Amino acid sequence: MPLSSKFDISLMHENDYDQVLSLLTNSFFHDEPIAQCLQVTETLEFSKNVIHNCLHDKCSCVAYDTETNQIVAICLNEIIYKNNKEEINESDEKIRFILELFMNMQKNLNIFDQLNGYRAPRLRFLQINQNESLSLQISIFQYTSKSVRVLDLRNCNYSFNEEECMKLCHSPLGIQCKILSINVKNRESINIFVKYMTNLRALHITCEDEMFNKRSTSEENANDEFCDENIDNSDELIRWLEDHLPSTCLVGRDPHSHSFIRIWL
Repeated sequence: MPLSSKFDISLMHENDYDQVLSLLTNSFFHDEPIAQCLQVTETLEFSKNVIHNCLHDKCSCVAYDTETNQIVAICLNEIIYKNNKEEINESDEKIRFILELFMNMQKNLNIFDQLNGYRAPRLRFLQINQNESLSLQISIFQYTSKSVRVLDLRNCNYSFNEEECMKLCHSPLGIQCKILSINVKNRESINIFVKYMTNLRALHITCEDEMFNKRSTSEENANDEFCDENIDNSDELIRWLEDHLPSTCLVGRDPHSHSFIRIWL
């Protein structure tokens, strides 16, 4: 779609069915990594079922190019009801086989090989979700996309050590990153990001060593009958950061998630 194009976003209706079906079968599944890995070639019936459910739930959107009146993007959402009687039974042999297949595929599939820059030339925000039982994919340090500026690694279920933080700083993604959300093992890594990520403007971060310090302090206070209950240790990390980061940095707690620290550079 040309840069000058404008588009309107609206709820998906019955008259959008044909265009949405065409986009799913001819575009989405053609490049979708899981479909490619499983070598899925027949997606028509599955696509029809998805669209039918989305139309029923009335919470999916389409984006129309105002010049061509063609759908250029879709957002499909289905509502999962708590009282839905259809439950997945993991003891079922077929379901268990499928779940194991997905787990093995997630371990072995390099998702970044599928996410080439030419396929997403305007990708600005990249979020990575990963099962905590899996190790970090080293391909994150090699992936190249000239457009990504916001990198969210909070849901990797992984804490980066200092060596990995340094690698990330010097990786293609790290060099151009302006907003980074990440979990690290210790607070010294924060200094690494501030010093070596030259384009960084904001950092959203948790530290494992802060959680350890809080547990240790709680245990000490619990065993100290003379401890002052009014002493608040929750901002020890804030004070440490204010002492060790450049004075131009603004440091504070995330009001929506107290374990996260926000740093503006």
